[in-house]
Amino acid sequence: MTDLALDLDRANLTGPCTRGRLFLPSGEFLAYTLERPWNDGQNRHDLDCILPGTYELKFELSPHFGRQLLHLQGVPGRDHVMVHPANNVDELLGCIALGRMTAGDTVIQSRNAVTNVEHIVQSAIQEGGRVFLKIANP
Repeated sequence: MTDLALDLDRANLTGPCTRGRLFLPSGEFLAYTLERPWNDGQNRHDLDCILPGTYELKFELSPHFGRQLLHLQGVPGRDHVMVHPANNVDELLGCIALGRMTAGDTVIQSRNAVTNVEHIVQSAIQEGGRVFLKIANP
């Protein structure tokens, strides 16, 4: 029953989006990340990226996607913050997209990246652990 803490290291806070990389505790790269822009940390659900911090990840039903997705628990001032497939920031309303590759301000092969991370999280949960996402600004 070992907990798992994934690290999301943001690469930038300026521009039309916030880009980063997701790692296992061992340092193994999992995926590129894409979020809404920082906007001085105003924390508006549909316009800004998530505040830095550590959040528990749990699977919950997404009414929008109609399936279980990873939800970040305890994000200040927000609910329904998910990790889901998307390719560009216009497809995000305060959530996190994952991709296997990047091209400019987009992530590519998002479904594959999300599925891979979901399997890792599910395995940790099935072994009795809890899973956390640590988000850090540059």
